Parts: sequence; structure tokens; C-alpha cells
Amino acid sequence: MRVVIFEPNGRIYSKFSCSQHLEFPNGVAANDNEEIFISDNRAHCVKVFNYHGIFLRQIGGEGMTNFPIGVCITERGHVVVADNHNNFNLTIFAQDGSLISAYESRVKHAQCFDLTLMDEGSVVLASKDYKVYVYRFASCGNNYPVVNDGLLHSSTGNLSAPSSSSSSSVMRTGGAVGGSGSDFIMRSPLKNLIKCDYQ
Repeated sequence: MRVVIFEPNGRIYSKFSCSQHLEFPNGVAANDNEEIFISDNRAHCVKVFNYHGIFLRQIGGEGMTNFPIGVCITERGHVVVADNHNNFNLTIFAQDGSLISAYESRVKHAQCFDLTLMDEGSVVLASKDYKVYVYRFASCGNNYPVVNDGLLHSSTGNLSAPSSSSSSSVMRTGGAVGGSGSDFIMRSPLKNLIKCDYQ
């Protein structure tokens, strides 16, 4: 996979290949410290790189983030990893990789392929049934405990999908680039545009 980082004026800031570290990348996020977070479905984790392509760390792993479908970073800087293994799951980490909380839904979605944050307490899940699902969760302090609105519960409870829509707001572009897979495009908090594609 090739990562290209553009400055706000459109000039290329940096580009690198990270294929040697990734098995099946499928989502990208970035923080304001010039770090890129790429979810890797087959490696069951998120790999973190700096803007120059140096591998920094891994977040999650098998048994914790099985077959992730995407990654987001909240306004507080927490890393949200979604997976659709058995049920739809959200796992929330600090940026150093320490576990904050884990959630599991009551609903099994058909082949989910991406997610994005709407705000600090909502994620949007895109599914191949031509719908997007909105999951709400509330934060309290530095953690994500059981919420009081009944829509999302901690790993001791359940997560339910309160609504769905037939339109999508994900930033994945369609079509293959140099082989199989799709491009991933996102804007970092530093206003850089980050594009990941298959070489």
C-alpha cells in the first residue's frame, strides 16, 4: 500500500510504501501529531506510522480487534476500532494502545466495510446492504462507560443500532487501483489530505 500526504495547497508533503507491514489494509485515520493509523483486517489490528513511513506501533490484536473494518479518532484523541466479527464491535483505545473500553452490538450486519465519526458520541457504519447505521455512545470523563440512553452498552452489555439510512458519508472511493482494493482518502486534523492506495 502506498500512502501519499498532501499539503493544504495540494503539493505532495510525503509519500511512502508500507506494504511490508500490512496484510489487508482497509481504513485510515490521522491525529494532530503527524501519525497515520491504518486498520489491517487480516492482521487483526491497527498499524501506526509517522508521516515519513516509519512504523511506530500496533494497536489491538487478535482476540481484541478481530478483522477490523475501520478506524477513527475522536476529538479527545481516542482511537475507535470497529470490527464485524460475529457481531458489530467497537473497541476504544488511548493512542498509546492501552484499552479504554469495548462494546458489542446485538445486531449482525451483512459485510460492513467502513465507518466514520459523526461527532464525539456517534459512529456511522456503512454496510453492503446499501444502508448506513448510526450508533450512539456517550462519553463520561476519560472513559466510555455504560451509557444512560440505552443505545450503546459496555462490553458487559450490548450495543444496538437505533437508526439506518440508505445514503453513505464514508470517504472510500470505488474501483481498483493497480490491482485489487479501493483507495482511502481522509483529511487530517493538520489539514493535510492523506490518500492510501494499492500500488
